[in-house]
Amino acid sequence: MVNVPMTLAVIVGVIGVIGSVAAAVAVSRQYAIKASLESIIVANKELRDDNVHLRQRLADAERLTANLEGRLETFTAHFAEQIVRAVVETVQRTAALVGNGGA
Repeated sequence: MVNVPMTLAVIVGVIGVIGSVAAAVAVSRQYAIKASLESIIVANKELRDDNVHLRQRLADAERLTANLEGRLETFTAHFAEQIVRAVVETVQRTAALVGNGGA
């Protein structure tokens, strides 16, 4: 016949071991989750910093583009004035030559 108190002691011992193992697993998971969270926080900060940097570069590029567009507009307007002036002078010279040549 099995001694009941010994059986209870074994059962309590097994439950204690299972409880200890479960606690160790829980603590291990907690540390793993905490480490993952810290990694995510660091990566998030790096992404935010990169985002700020990229937004600044975009703003700089937009300013440069606007500046270049303004310069191009000024250049083409000036170039168009020169073309019109040259055409008018050519027409006037042609008219003067035709007018003088026919007289």
